[in-house]
Amino acid sequence: MKKYTIYPLALCEPMPEAAAAFYYKDYKGAPVMFIYGCFCLEDNETGDLVMVDTGLASQEDITKYNYPFRRIDGAPNLKSVMDAKGLEPQKVKHIFFTHLHQDHCFNLELFPNAVMYVQKIELQHAVTPNPIEAKSYQKFKLPGLPAWAKAWGQIQTIEGDKKGLVDGIEVMFTPGHTPGSMSVIADTETGKYIMCGDLFYTVEQYEEGRMNGNFTSLDEWYHSRDKVLNYVKENNAQILMVHNPDTYMVDVYGSR
Repeated sequence: MKKYTIYPLALCEPMPEAAAAFYYKDYKGAPVMFIYGCFCLEDNETGDLVMVDTGLASQEDITKYNYPFRRIDGAPNLKSVMDAKGLEPQKVKHIFFTHLHQDHCFNLELFPNAVMYVQKIELQHAVTPNPIEAKSYQKFKLPGLPAWAKAWGQIQTIEGDKKGLVDGIEVMFTPGHTPGSMSVIADTETGKYIMCGDLFYTVEQYEEGRMNGNFTSLDEWYHSRDKVLNYVKENNAQILMVHNPDTYMVDVYGSR
């Protein structure tokens, strides 16, 4: 089985967010530090790359197209972050979208050689989101097509848990944040890592079940949390949270 080295790619500096944005019906507490980013996995044998999500729009495009997205002065774009780590976008062969919110699926023009995987129900939901989710899915009076639509010919849909799509990588269906959210599990030299998308923003949500404040199904979120907890216990796996600044304190995961 293939082994991977995991590079966390930070797309801004950590910033404070109100606790109300993180914890359902539990609004008290100090602001929580938050960050945008994604992950790049390098095949230890071939050097081929796999992305888990592709981040939010570049600040240049946010300004150019007047996107009502996060504007962050001085934030780098994904290409410059990958270049700094010696990761060539042309080598990306596969992309897994944990979900299709706009901060997880931009920059697809960088990856002409990639097959892109998303849960079928997530793609359906992205086409017809509820009005309150319109901004998250880049719909309703926002300029242009959604980012994922521009790579339509590269997208393949999957349903549920999957193994064997890519050697050394498996998918766990973990809805709750969105109807089609999934986590991506990679084998490395130091064990399995679960990249859980927005299922958990913080360690507290994961460890204590302090409910995520941004969800589409309360029941599914708790079921998915239990599913991840069981997998971690059975496989001695580790969690990587894309919006937790602590994730980016380590340059590389899975390398001895």
